[in-house]
Amino acid sequence: MKDLITKENKDAITSLELVEQINLFRGVEDDRAELQHKDLLKIIRYEFSEEIGQGKISPSSYKNSQNKEQPMYVLTFSQAKQVLVRESKAVRKAVIKYLEDLENRLRYNLPQNYTEALRQLLTQVESNQKLIAKIEEDRPRVSFAETIEKSSDSILVREFSKILANEGIHIGQNKLYQLLRYWGYIFQNSTEPTQKAVQQGLFKINERVIKSVKGDILSRTTMVTGKGQVFLLDKIKRMGFN
Repeated sequence: MKDLITKENKDAITSLELVEQINLFRGVEDDRAELQHKDLLKIIRYEFSEEIGQGKISPSSYKNSQNKEQPMYVLTFSQAKQVLVRESKAVRKAVIKYLEDLENRLRYNLPQNYTEALRQLLTQVESNQKLIAKIEEDRPRVSFAETIEKSSDSILVREFSKILANEGIHIGQNKLYQLLRYWGYIFQNSTEPTQKAVQQGLFKINERVIKSVKGDILSRTTMVTGKGQVFLLDKIKRMGFN
């Protein structure tokens, strides 16, 4: 997904990015149709008709894959949350968490003076102490994760979805593939990993030749590496699916 928030608009989100986030979390719900960007624009125009009329929300544009100008809106985080009232509780909660995480990341600034730098240093020391305590508490789990990551064993995506289920993340194999395609780890309309995913060591392809009456057939199977299992489990949990 392309980052559409500029430095001049760092406290805002475009309607294009917002619809992508809505559809990401709609995708893990059963029987939820994808929200079209044009339909989100209709909702925004209805919800903020007065603000648009007063020029408080101005229309913007972006170029689509055909290099054509298409309309979009730039919303504040508060306005984006207001648009979500039409979504299901699960989607609304997940997208709001995404927006709040984005707000928090954008809120951090470099210290402007010695006093502010010292205050941040003291806060960091306190945070590190809590982190050390957390590491000690989670040591058995971390050791297990390190064992998996260093292991040469790779598993099928279907088997990885079962591991997620054991962790309380019940999204199933098909929804998992949707997420992997969205993140760019699996090619669209395919089950094979992208070059990026393979280079990162997250996936690999097992190849074998199957004998048949019509001749030899090359079978290619996508496997999730030990490193990929640890990385994806952490990424999915941070997205709020646990």
